[in-house]
Amino acid sequence: MANEVKFENFEKLITQDNISARMGTAIEKIKTYYTSDEAKKAVEDKVNSMDIDESKKAGLKDKTDMFLKAMTKGFNHDAFRNQIIATINDEQKVKDITEEELMKIIESIETEMAAKNDEFIDNSIRMIFEMDRRSAEEAQAANKTPEQIELDNQKQLASEYLSALQRMKADFDNYKKRVLRDKDEQKTLALESVFADLLCVIDSFDAIKPDAKIDYEGVQKIKKLFVNVLEKYALKEVEDNQTFDANYHQALTTEERDDLEEHTITEILRKGYILGEKLIRPALVKVSVRSANEIKEDTAASI
Repeated sequence: MANEVKFENFEKLITQDNISARMGTAIEKIKTYYTSDEAKKAVEDKVNSMDIDESKKAGLKDKTDMFLKAMTKGFNHDAFRNQIIATINDEQKVKDITEEELMKIIESIETEMAAKNDEFIDNSIRMIFEMDRRSAEEAQAANKTPEQIELDNQKQLASEYLSALQRMKADFDNYKKRVLRDKDEQKTLALESVFADLLCVIDSFDAIKPDAKIDYEGVQKIKKLFVNVLEKYALKEVEDNQTFDANYHQALTTEERDDLEEHTITEILRKGYILGEKLIRPALVKVSVRSANEIKEDTAASI
């Protein structure tokens, strides 16, 4: 979490849609290889070349495959973020990094890790082999049976997997906290801009002195200032259409009018508003309905 506070500009950059998507592509490319048939074949070839008996080879292949799968599960957005910081290896450069530089570093990490696929697989096999060897020696010293040795190996692998999952959970928790914090910051910045523009309306009210006489025209001028701010942020009135539309209007009352088409709006009781493309308040309206006599006359005429 310390890095998240320290590298504020860097953290904002890696949450941008284009940067985050590029990181996601690199992560998926790396993870896809280690769970691919190509990686499985590489493991088989390396293990088969080792001077050990067939039963140990089979066990080593299975354990390496399990380890690679567990590793890919823990290789997420935060893990890649840490890899970027480690690659830059300069605190000031991380703080001052630009979008273009960050894109280049992501590409270089992707290229470098792809070039070291064989080296990573080889190191993974050797690590697991060495772990098995030490476990066998310890078991032999403690007079353990082969079954007990295998059980200890499984426990050790399980512990490794648990640690990987715990790290992954911690990384994900940190990621969620950062996303929430970024959302709060963006919301605050958005509101700051709105309120800054609304201050001109408050200034207009403040300019009115206790002994001032403000008429209807003066009030309308202040209202116009307020409306201009709202329109700047995509808030607009529901259009004053004559025909009732349930998507934008709410009929509060009706009025018998035989001189109008049915469901014609005869009066707007309270204006409605739309923010962008979303209705945030329907207009309350009075709509026309045909009188009972008119309905009877139409029915008789149709008969």
